[in-house]
Amino acid sequence: MHWLEQKEINHISQIDTHHFYNYYEYLRARENKRDGGGLSNNYLNKHLEGLKRFMDYLRQMGGFELPYFEQRIEETDQKPKTILTVAEIEELYLTAERMGKEVKAR
Repeated sequence: MHWLEQKEINHISQIDTHHFYNYYEYLRARENKRDGGGLSNNYLNKHLEGLKRFMDYLRQMGGFELPYFEQRIEETDQKPKTILTVAEIEELYLTAERMGKEVKAR
């Protein structure tokens, strides 16, 4: 909404599909204010999901005839998850218990 207000769009009836595309392009070009560089693909995908839900809301509640926002999801840098075996989990519990006893003994 803040971005829309900066573009002098102050009423929901002024929103058109091109505003969604322009906002998404703004996000893709925006600098990450905390870490530097650009916004992460995961962050962009969350915004993309929010934009699509907002458009759906406008269609359902306001009767707006907006074309669907077709933007492909950004590729994410997901690292493979390491799944521990039952034996590894038991070993972790035993190690934590042993370390807890050592701390109490000091």
